[in-house]
Amino acid sequence: MNGKKVFYGSLITAALVLIVFVGSQFAELNYQFQGSVFDPAQDAYKFELSDHAGGTFKLAEQNGKVVLIFFGYANCPDVCPTTLAELKRVQAALGDFANRVEIVFITVDPNRDTPEEINRYVNFFSSEFIGLSGTIEQLEPVWEAYYVTWDEAEIGTNGDYLVEHPSRIYVIDPQGKLRLTYQASAQADTITQDVIHLLRE
Repeated sequence: MNGKKVFYGSLITAALVLIVFVGSQFAELNYQFQGSVFDPAQDAYKFELSDHAGGTFKLAEQNGKVVLIFFGYANCPDVCPTTLAELKRVQAALGDFANRVEIVFITVDPNRDTPEEINRYVNFFSSEFIGLSGTIEQLEPVWEAYYVTWDEAEIGTNGDYLVEHPSRIYVIDPQGKLRLTYQASAQADTITQDVIHLLRE
């Protein structure tokens, strides 16, 4: 009798495990992204730009990773620091997935954002963030490919200026496809869930 109880208990346990597995697979297949979806997904523009460490960042070398890109500038007074702070929370929430995600900040103000300035700026938020700069000629094809427009607005009389620019986060999947965008106001948990799903696909 005890043998039968053990057998049936094991059978019920196995059935429950199977139900949970099938349920999780079904949930994955029916996952609804919370960001704005590119449908169909587009091949991401494969750029190369100078990174803040003095090397070269090549998007083509990031296959197998999710890449989050945000365009901004180091003197930005509001949306850029707010967004990078939220992306830092994404990085922390990813846990063991974090080493398969790159968070990239690309300048729209190359006249002021030297590699040294970008290094100082991104490291304020995280030493794992990648800051990219270059000449206008190097950056223009990247801006165009990611639908980024910008304009300088002078403030005061000392030559200082603000840069008006889009405030979107772009998400490239492990196959190098442009899959999602978010408004800069997107919450960390929303982005994290979508990124983890992309890594599990």
